[in-house]
Formats: sequence, structure tokens, C-alpha cells
Amino acid sequence: MSEEKLDRIEDMLSTLILKVGNVLTEQKEMKEKQESMEKEFSSLKGEFNSFKGEFNSLKGEFSSLKGEFDSFKGEFDSLKGEFTSFKDEANTRHQEVMTKLTEMQADQDHIWDKTVKNERDLGIMKNLSKL
Repeated sequence: MSEEKLDRIEDMLSTLILKVGNVLTEQKEMKEKQESMEKEFSSLKGEFNSFKGEFNSLKGEFSSLKGEFDSFKGEFDSLKGEFTSFKDEANTRHQEVMTKLTEMQADQDHIWDKTVKNERDLGIMKNLSKL
């Protein structure tokens, strides 16, 4: 082999060694980045699981509050029904009282009319008896 060929092979070999070194360096950097990303992913996965647990806890509390709300709504509806019943009963009684008062007023007016007529008749009788 000639000296030129050996120099070319040597240059090619050193270029190849340099490229392999660069590839190994890049591979090492990529591996470090991958490990960093895996750690970050694990951290995010842990946070996600933590959030998932908190979410499930909040979901349970929400369900509990919903149950209480439904219970209060039922009680409110029951009280609303009772109030309506009391209101209807009060209106009925008020109407009965007003009817009685109207009847009593009519009776009193009738009694006063009779009293006035009787007083007049008595006055006339007194006047006739004096004559």
C-alpha cells in the first residue's frame, strides 16, 4: 500500500473515531435527557395520582352535600305544603269569621230598627195614654 492510501485510511479512521465519539456523546446526552424526562414523568404521575385522590375525595364530599341538599329540599317541599295547607285553612276560617260578622251586623241592624220602631210605638202609646 502506498503512503497516500495509508494517510487517507488514517484520516478516514480519525474522522470515523471523531464521528463515533460525537455519536456517543450525543447518545449520552440523549440518555441523560431521557432519564430526566422519566423522572419528570414519574413526578407528574405522582402529582396526577394525588390530584386524582383529591378529586375522588371532593367527589365524595359533593355527593354527600348533594344528599343533604336533596334532604333539605324534601323538607322544604314538605314545609311548603304544610304552609299552603295552613294558609288555606286560615283563609277558610277568615271567610267563616267574616260571614259570621256580616250576619251579626245584619242582626244588629235589624235589632236597632226594631228598637227604634218599638220606641216610637211606645212614644205614641204614651202620648195617646196622656190624652
